[in-house]
Amino acid sequence: MSTIPRFMALMLLFSLIACGSSQDDDSQTDVTGGEISALEPTPPAPGGGEIDWAAQPLSLFSDDLHDIAMPEPGHVRVKLYGEWHEAEMLSDCSAPTEPSPPENDWDDHRFQAHFTVQMGERYSNLSVIRAVRLEFDGQARSGPVEMESVGLRTLTRGGQSVDLRTYSLRRNQPDQAPRVSRSHDERPQPPETADEVPGVRVHRDGRRATFSGLLGRGEATDDPDYQDSEEVLIAIHCGPV
Repeated sequence: MSTIPRFMALMLLFSLIACGSSQDDDSQTDVTGGEISALEPTPPAPGGGEIDWAAQPLSLFSDDLHDIAMPEPGHVRVKLYGEWHEAEMLSDCSAPTEPSPPENDWDDHRFQAHFTVQMGERYSNLSVIRAVRLEFDGQARSGPVEMESVGLRTLTRGGQSVDLRTYSLRRNQPDQAPRVSRSHDERPQPPETADEVPGVRVHRDGRRATFSGLLGRGEATDDPDYQDSEEVLIAIHCGPV
């Protein structure tokens, strides 16, 4: 056998092996929230062992919020690009303290807030969402049972978008590891510690929520004001406006 046919035969063999391997891999969620394979690896816990995700309660609420000063009702306090800003909410974003009886498989218990932060010659539109989907008619839900997202778009006064960032979390079943992505092009990965979930923490009164984390840049830019990762801190206090 000549050198070239032998090389082609080896390449064909490696291609067949790679195809078989890729078919065995678990499917992954993209950052827009596609389906996750039911077979998800559980990440290692600090100091060894595994995180028992089944022991983590599936609830819209958290026992503790992040350590961020809470503004007055109807206001939001945000740290963006190294500076603190406060803005008024345009509507009452309070979530119900108890989930409503689900009428459809896609009904969820949700906290959701949208607001705009003014920053001189630019402004940022932000959205914060956390939702859980409990049992429906005694059966496990189809699709994600826990979902979070934080979206940030910064624009100039002329309406030009200069910075776009997202954070997202999806968990298919209560006993499975969630998948977290901190930018548009970051492959969703299991969190390293259970403390990372939830990333969006909602108080049991349904009126207060916080987020603390790094958001990776979603669009290329040469502007030094926009780093690859930005620390974003958010404290939301819902109420009459």
